[in-house]
Amino acid sequence: MRVPLSHFELQALAREICPRLEGARVANVYSMPDGTYTFKLRTRSGTVELRVVPESLIFLVEGTYEEHPPPDEFASSLRSRLRGRTVKAFRAVEGERVVEVVFDSGEKLLLQLFPGGRTVLISESGDVVLSRPALERGERVQAPTVRPVSSQDLLGALRSLTGDQKVGSAMVRSLNLPPKYVNEVLHRAGIEGSRKVRELSAEELERVGGALSGLLEELSAGRPLVYRSREGVEVSMARLTHLEAKGYEPEAFGTVNDAVTRYFAEHSAVQRAASRSKEVEERAARLSREIAEKEEALRKVDADAAELRALADEVFARMHELESFRVGGDSSAEIGALSVRREGGVMVVRRGGAEFPLSAREQVSKQASRIYERVKGLEEAARNIRAEVERLKSEVEELRRSVTEAMPVEEPSVKRSRPREWYEAYRWTFTSSGRLVVAGRDAQSNVRLLRRHMDPDDLVFHAEVRGSPVALMKGVGDERDVLEAATFCGCYSRAWREGLGSVTVYHVKPEQVSFTPPPGTYLPRGSFIVKPPKTYLQVRLELAVGVTPEGRAVSGSRGWVGSVAAVYAVIVPGRRRAVEVARELLRAANESGLELDGSLVTELASLVPYGSAEVVEVITAAVRGEASGSEP
Repeated sequence: MRVPLSHFELQALAREICPRLEGARVANVYSMPDGTYTFKLRTRSGTVELRVVPESLIFLVEGTYEEHPPPDEFASSLRSRLRGRTVKAFRAVEGERVVEVVFDSGEKLLLQLFPGGRTVLISESGDVVLSRPALERGERVQAPTVRPVSSQDLLGALRSLTGDQKVGSAMVRSLNLPPKYVNEVLHRAGIEGSRKVRELSAEELERVGGALSGLLEELSAGRPLVYRSREGVEVSMARLTHLEAKGYEPEAFGTVNDAVTRYFAEHSAVQRAASRSKEVEERAARLSREIAEKEEALRKVDADAAELRALADEVFARMHELESFRVGGDSSAEIGALSVRREGGVMVVRRGGAEFPLSAREQVSKQASRIYERVKGLEEAARNIRAEVERLKSEVEELRRSVTEAMPVEEPSVKRSRPREWYEAYRWTFTSSGRLVVAGRDAQSNVRLLRRHMDPDDLVFHAEVRGSPVALMKGVGDERDVLEAATFCGCYSRAWREGLGSVTVYHVKPEQVSFTPPPGTYLPRGSFIVKPPKTYLQVRLELAVGVTPEGRAVSGSRGWVGSVAAVYAVIVPGRRRAVEVARELLRAANESGLELDGSLVTELASLVPYGSAEVVEVITAAVRGEASGSEP
């Protein structure tokens, strides 16, 4: 799939997204079903994906695609070479449809975004490591030539044009200008592109030069526009009055990346529509031939049925005479409109183009009904053929109607990224007053949480059961904060799996936590020591799991979850599968008008402790605003 982009748009796009990409780390490389590739990048402001459309264009996806198919061989090879690498430089080659991406390893990715171009990974020493399409034996990748695009150079080249070339074609070839911008220059100058260069007067050349100068100024200012009409879609960095004169409607965009992203989606839809139209016409032509064949067969069956019915009627009318012929010894006879001949033990009765064999050993009266049965069979066949013809005609009409309908702009759904907070690597929540509570997911993350994030003002929680997370409440809170933090800790302990209704949870100060065993003892990996005294609380195992208006899954106390969630469920230990709980909650969220997709089921299910629970109630709540310090 080729979606043309000129070097003017490519230069503006590269300048715009370069600050986002330089310093980004490659997280993965994927191949998409449409033959494009994406590079998943971790930037300072979140995760993005660089979409590469071979031989065409690039654009930046804000977030990540929710689904990635298995990578093809080329994507797998790029993945093995580039994953974990950092982008050191990102630039478009001036005057060319080529982008260079340089990594901290010294390797360079060359994106040749023109017809016949390649995607090439080059080693620090300049050797080709990977190429798609593959290089032929002995073929080398030419280093891109910088072709500066200056107003003076272009105007000088314009004035040097001579000969019998058409002015439009000459400007495209000699000035390295895309046809859409050449057409715009000529339209502004009032010059027909089909005119020959030698036919232009000095005054006309000056008009062309003035129009070119003005267009170059607009291009340097970089005002991204997307033009649309029934005939197609175009992207531009300047106003295209020649398209507006043809009925194209312009739409301005705030960024080049947004314009290119939209252009790609809509141009792809146009291409799919054209491809669909071709497929439809081919299918319709095949169906039309099939209809013609069936209509011809129908005419024959109708004629045969009519002739055979006339024969049957005549046989019925001449039954006594036919019976006399049967018992007689004549070899043939003309009986009314019937011709009869004897062939061994068979009497062949003929009328017009229809004939029917009758047994000479059986009375004609007993055989006449068989002719009518045959007639009914032909008439039934005719009805079936007629119904099939009507069905095929309806299919042709439906196919051709589908071509006239607008092709939807279909792009894989994207999950928007946002800066990831440190506590999101753990289980987390907030208390009703806004205190952050963070809990480990396993023994290793328990220790990591304590070593890296425990501060002197925190409280440390742990349930009095084997298999409990460590939880930190950041900062000093009141009694309600302490109870909610203790409950959060208890809910994600093994007490939930055992189906208990409540559990004992204690809390201590950070100075009471030690990673050094007493002399002569051993402390297993992932363990720590808690020095007395401990403060104990009995907490009820009840958890709220909800969805915020932004579509984010959260869990914690009723108080906090109810303050940030549009819909939430109160759950207790039980045997219902987490995914069923998640689906019920998602269904309630969509019924409330959130319009969330099924990808949230996995995230919601992961918040249900130990993969099972019972739903006490599902609540649709008006969001009362963010709690102090609440993150979502």
